[in-house]
Amino acid sequence: MTHHLHVYAEALAKDSHTRRRYLKCRAMLASTTVHSAAKEGDLDRIVYLCVDHDPGLLSAPNKYGMTPLHFAVMQGHYDVCKALSDAGADWHAQNNIRQTPLDLAVGKPRILELLPERMRKMRLVEQADEYARIVANAKASVSEK
Repeated sequence: MTHHLHVYAEALAKDSHTRRRYLKCRAMLASTTVHSAAKEGDLDRIVYLCVDHDPGLLSAPNKYGMTPLHFAVMQGHYDVCKALSDAGADWHAQNNIRQTPLDLAVGKPRILELLPERMRKMRLVEQADEYARIVANAKASVSEK
């Protein structure tokens, strides 16, 4: 088996067409595997694929732009969401219709607790800024009258 892998690795290094085919197949298979694992709540497979094997799969989109975190959040798999979040999955990754895992987590308070502390602080800052704008607009409209 090792010999075959060595020969294939040499072919990839020499032939750009073979390399493109390999990368395309790898992306299709990896995203299918990692997305189905996230959708099914298979924590062991997620940890193996995304944490131990290839951290690049954390942000691997499928043809609809859905990442593993999108699927885990959508299905409410807390442990999978935690593993993906701890490994650095992007809570702001957008799918093809511009939904983020954060959007899909609305109404799921246990999953929202997983948001990294820095994101919670960012949300608080954004909310404070929005509140300040509302107050400033209200004061401006009162002073104009």
